[in-house]
Amino acid sequence: MNKRALRVTNSDPKMIKIFAKFLRVILGVRNDKIKYSLICFNDSDPGTVRLHWSHMLNISPEKFGKITQIPTQGKGTYKKKSEFGVCIIYVGNIKLREWMKQQIQLIEDYNFV
Repeated sequence: MNKRALRVTNSDPKMIKIFAKFLRVILGVRNDKIKYSLICFNDSDPGTVRLHWSHMLNISPEKFGKITQIPTQGKGTYKKKSEFGVCIIYVGNIKLREWMKQQIQLIEDYNFV
């Protein structure tokens, strides 16, 4: 990923769907400009992870670019929480990224968080 992209990373498909809709409906981003990638643990099968996310998001498996596998992090029970890793949805557009940063700053300035 580069620092010129507006992106969201989450393990909840609903969050990814909401962000995709935000990009398309609110920001007017075309579907072909929206990209996806995945991060999963090294003991997960990347093909299975890709198919899971494809099904959950109702998009073609070919929409997913890079799948990064990371080493297991200790002896925790991550499998129950993130068996299918996390999905990254992004659009490479520095203007949208800067606009989003400004909107977040406005929220911070109003002490909403």
